[in-house]
Amino acid sequence: MDNINTMPNNLGREEKPLLPNEEIPQTSPSSSGTSTVLTIIIGLVALIIGAGGAGAGVYFWQGNQFSQEKSTLQSELQQAKDALALTEEQSTTNAELIKKLQENPPIADIKIETIQGNYDETKGGFPTSFTLKDGDTVIKQLEFPAETNNDGMFMGIFKQTADNVYFYTEPLGFGGLILYSGVGAHNLYKYNLRDKSFEQIFGMDTKGILEDLSVDEKLLTYRWEDNIFVLNLASKDVHKYLVPEKYNQYGDITFSPNGKNLVFAAVESSADNAKSAIYHIDLEKNTMDLFKEGENRVFYIKQFNSNNYNDIEFYYIPLNF
Repeated sequence: MDNINTMPNNLGREEKPLLPNEEIPQTSPSSSGTSTVLTIIIGLVALIIGAGGAGAGVYFWQGNQFSQEKSTLQSELQQAKDALALTEEQSTTNAELIKKLQENPPIADIKIETIQGNYDETKGGFPTSFTLKDGDTVIKQLEFPAETNNDGMFMGIFKQTADNVYFYTEPLGFGGLILYSGVGAHNLYKYNLRDKSFEQIFGMDTKGILEDLSVDEKLLTYRWEDNIFVLNLASKDVHKYLVPEKYNQYGDITFSPNGKNLVFAAVESSADNAKSAIYHIDLEKNTMDLFKEGENRVFYIKQFNSNNYNDIEFYYIPLNF
């Protein structure tokens, strides 16, 4: 019996020796329950935090989407306002003109009496006098000595509006093939029909072919040589725009209803061909752009139908050599 060996009770695991004063930990039912509760609480907190994070993500996405939709709507609204701006501006301009015309404009009976003297050989011209009348009332009498007009002087009316009459004097003697007509003014005057005032806008030192007067009578455009001039009638400031050098003749310079744009036609001609073009001038940006061009024709401007850049009424005449 002394040789009987017993089976070890630590089969399959290694026995760790106990250190001095080391106790084997005991597990009680109460500590196990607390750990389980704590685990559940932590899980619930994590679930709440996760749900909150997901909710915040949804809120952020919805807020961002709303912001984008708001921005898109604002952009579309601005585009609609821009599209209506020209129409509203034109309506305002038309309303002002209608109101002005309804203010019982004075009736004018304008007459120009011309007396031209004999040719003065020593001074090389014809002495000329003009008497301007409104009915039987003399507005102004103007005298031009012989040296100021070699071939004689003509006076006419450039424009007559509800409030004003614009007179010009033009030296006689122009000739040649002129594709674009105009008033070759050396003097320009304004007579106010309401207060009967009379003023000179420019004199003999200014040469130009009068073209157009803006609807509000604030701007005047004329041309001379290769330049288009825009004169502010109040400040007397002048802006100059150079016409492309290749064109032989140009004219039909026309204001848009709001006075912010100009168009003009031009011709580049040679012995066997003619190229014509229409140009647009933005008076606020001081830019000039080609609007239309064609060959073997001469473009003419009729009018701006609105303030829209492209709303120009024009026609052309075939020109074959």
